[in-house]
Amino acid sequence: MFADDEDFIAGMNDIPACSLSAGVKVYCFCLMDNHVHFILKGSAGSCVSFIRQFKRLRSRRFGRRAGHSVSLDGAEIGIKAVEDAEYLVSVMAYVMRNPVAAGITVMPGEYPWSSASLYFGSKVFRQKMRKFSDIGSREKKMLPGSRLKYPDDYLLQEDGMIFPGSYVEYAEVEKMYRSPKRLLYYLSKNSDMEYEIGTGTISKTRYRDSELSASLDALSSEMFSVRSYSMLRIEDRFRLAKEVRRRYGASVLQVARVTGIEAAMLRALGI
Repeated sequence: MFADDEDFIAGMNDIPACSLSAGVKVYCFCLMDNHVHFILKGSAGSCVSFIRQFKRLRSRRFGRRAGHSVSLDGAEIGIKAVEDAEYLVSVMAYVMRNPVAAGITVMPGEYPWSSASLYFGSKVFRQKMRKFSDIGSREKKMLPGSRLKYPDDYLLQEDGMIFPGSYVEYAEVEKMYRSPKRLLYYLSKNSDMEYEIGTGTISKTRYRDSELSASLDALSSEMFSVRSYSMLRIEDRFRLAKEVRRRYGASVLQVARVTGIEAAMLRALGI
C-alpha cells in the first residue's frame, strides 16, 4: 500500500480528509507497508464510509504513480464493533504495537506513521508548523479532499504532512488509559506472543512482514506455476498461506497480514 515516505505522507493526509468527510473520530491508527489499522468512533455506516474513501484515495494515488487505473476493490476490510472498555484499550495497544510485531526495530512511539507518539507525549514539535488559517488557498488545494473545510487550527508540518495531533482524539485516549504507566502495561501485554507460544509456532528465526511478502510470488511459482500471488485462486491462496505458516513458523496473525486473508478464516481452516 505504501512504497516510500512520499506514499506514507499522502496516506497520513488521507486520514483527516476521510474522517472529516465521513464524520468519525479517530482514536488510534497505524499505517504499515501492506495493511492499515484504524480505531474509530462513529456509526457502522460512517466507519464503512471512512475506509471506503481511504481505499479510493489510495487507488487514485497508485494509478497516478503507475500511469494507469489501479483498483483496491479486492483489498479486504475487517470492521469490528468495540463495545467493551477493556477490549478497547487492549486493541489500541495492539495497533500501536504493530510495527514491533512486524519486526521493525523501533519503539511504538518512534514509528512515524502511527498515532502512538501522541499519547502522554511531551508535545514538543520536531518540525515547524503553520496553522491552516495561515496557509494559502493554492497550497490547500494540494491536500486530499481540497473541497473540505479543514478547521483553521489544524497544523501543517514542514514536510507537507498534517500534524496527526490535529485530528486524533489523543486527549480522550489518554483519559481511557489514565496514566502513562497503564498505557505501557497494555503495550507490554503482548497477547499475540502469548497466542503464538501457546500454539507452539514461535521459531528461532523471526521474519519481517516485508520478507514474507517478498516470498509470496516465489512460492506461487514453486507451488502453482504462476508468476505472482495475485494470480492465485482463493483455494490456492489458502494452501499457500498454510505453507507460509509451516515453512517460516509465522503466526496466524502475521500470515493474515501478508496474505490479506482474515485471521478468523485461517483459523477456521485449521491453518
